[in-house]
Amino acid sequence: MSDRHIDALVNALVNNNNLRTLNLETNNLSPAGIVRIMESLLKTHTIEEIRLANQRSSVLGNKIEMQLTDIIEQNPTLLRVGIHFEFNDSRNRVSRHLQKNLDTYREERMGHKVPNCTVGYPLLPSFMRFARNYDDDDEY
Repeated sequence: MSDRHIDALVNALVNNNNLRTLNLETNNLSPAGIVRIMESLLKTHTIEEIRLANQRSSVLGNKIEMQLTDIIEQNPTLLRVGIHFEFNDSRNRVSRHLQKNLDTYREERMGHKVPNCTVGYPLLPSFMRFARNYDDDDEY
């Protein structure tokens, strides 16, 4: 796929409310084409995962990376993005936003925020009793 197919793809993405994963890896898309695809995702908010790695130009450049970062930060449904970011600022901002989206998705799935979480798992009451009774001077 190349940039001449982007108009049809963008139109299909805007009109499709059921698509959750989009894999466009290893195509011949330009950085500007990637930006147009990402902008189209802001209109439907149904895509949770998009993969756009291994395109014509492997280096996007700072301007395109910052545009993609801004677009991704506006999207509340993206959970995974397959794009290689060269610049740390873009990589960190996208990572933080995707983590926030994952946390929101998990909270909605569970119906509430889970207190006392360790890597997403609630602590068992038996562990909580152990933690309260633990003294630094005790040896096992």
